[in-house]
Amino acid sequence: MRRHFTIHTADGHTISVSPAGLYKYDLHVRDEAGRTLATVTMTPAELTALHAEIEEVSK
Repeated sequence: MRRHFTIHTADGHTISVSPAGLYKYDLHVRDEAGRTLATVTMTPAELTALHAEIEEVSK
């Protein structure tokens, strides 16, 4: 995955994932006013693991 995407939550927050260099991704969590609550830098393996955990929880 080498593209940017944003997910809008039911309570108005956004979670954005974007490439940050050759082998890293930034995950940004923002509140309904657009203020950044957290930024996490992840490797592709960590992003894949997060996706797998989300899939498991949403079953």
